[in-house]
Amino acid sequence: MTDLQHLKDDLKVNLAASHVTSGDSRSLAPRLHQAEFMMLVSTPRDAAAKALVERLTADVAAQEQRLRPRGQKERRYLGEAVAAVVGGVLKPALRRGNAVFRSRSEDAYGGDVGYSAALAALDGLAALGYLRHHPGVRYEHHDGFSASQAWTGLASRYEATETLVGLAASYGITAETVKSAFTTRFPAKAEVIKTPVELKQFKTGKSKMNGGQSIRVPRSDDTYKQLTAEVRLANQLLAAPSWSNCRPPSLRRTFRGNWSFGGRWTIPGDSPVQQMSGEERLDILIDGQPVCELDASGSQLSIVAALAGVAELPGDPYQLGPLAAFDRDVVKAAATVMLGSGKLRRTWPKEMEDDATVSWAEISSALVSTHPYLRHLSELLRVPSDRVALRLQNIEAQCLTHAMRTLWAELLPVVPIHDGLLVPVAAAGMAEVALRDGYRTVARAIIRTTRSVGGCAA
Repeated sequence: MTDLQHLKDDLKVNLAASHVTSGDSRSLAPRLHQAEFMMLVSTPRDAAAKALVERLTADVAAQEQRLRPRGQKERRYLGEAVAAVVGGVLKPALRRGNAVFRSRSEDAYGGDVGYSAALAALDGLAALGYLRHHPGVRYEHHDGFSASQAWTGLASRYEATETLVGLAASYGITAETVKSAFTTRFPAKAEVIKTPVELKQFKTGKSKMNGGQSIRVPRSDDTYKQLTAEVRLANQLLAAPSWSNCRPPSLRRTFRGNWSFGGRWTIPGDSPVQQMSGEERLDILIDGQPVCELDASGSQLSIVAALAGVAELPGDPYQLGPLAAFDRDVVKAAATVMLGSGKLRRTWPKEMEDDATVSWAEISSALVSTHPYLRHLSELLRVPSDRVALRLQNIEAQCLTHAMRTLWAELLPVVPIHDGLLVPVAAAGMAEVALRDGYRTVARAIIRTTRSVGGCAA
């Protein structure tokens, strides 16, 4: 018998024991996984925040090594960047203890704060000891950790140091006051989508850091025409209502190699809804009404399990059996790394080793014993290991698209959020049924969903 033939027998044993837990030896999740995307939209609202930003801007300007000092306009741009960075770092740090992540690639900066000013603020604050910088690592996989629309993984992360927290406190800015000290100024218009659907070459080379070249697709291609029509329909429905507490969203899809790889629904440009924290997204209003966010629990693990013949996992995929002894965020991060790699690994990625609080051998062993199909990703998905992540991403996107078609038929605006949907709260019930049906129809997976409701409907 092959390893793959043994898989279903292994699953019966492991999943039957999935509710048996060992002693609780949970570890704190690595700091790098308690991170939020830093949208550069913060501006000081009160006198204390303005004074803090002025002090920090002066400090950053003073330590710069420039041939000529900044002029008045350049100093203003730097001050706006410092305000955006400080507000973007302090809010999650003081209120939730979280770090933030932000790509250092120039194409990730397209809002009111420009690339040069943003990097000057980030690097200057880090050099002065106000920020702690963790370099990033990226995969063509789950984009909940990355600011780049084309890549997924872990972007550069920044933490407010004790020095910055203490300085802010001296100005009266604390966990209780930081939200009122800084306000957000989202762009009023949605990003203009010139190319709703893109087909790009697979990444090649050791680093895979640069975007693949575009592949010219004949406009007569039936798949291209259908995909483009769907993206345009989604954007027409999103453009109809008014949006509060976010930048109005607009969508596009990017595939790799052919229509079977990639294709995740993304929101290009700066300040995308998809990169906001869950808490921030629940503040969004559509035509003045609250929203509901629905998530497919363990989306890609459920897809792979279904391919192995297990249609439904008996509980939270990240807390089954021996996984219950670990912090859920650590398990989810390890699963993301494994699925992103497309094969078993011996270590955490190098860039994550310093932050990991659990040994890779320990967490990967628990993952594989609970989900033995992780040993057979390439076989189950029938692709080389380096394309597993893109194939999984494509199947996941198909599940969401199937669900979205149900909502489009009712002329409802819907925003895909990685492995879930953001919809007006009045459509929550319909969207939940549609999301489950999407996974059942496309992937033959029976998923569990979680529901988060914002505004006065919470």
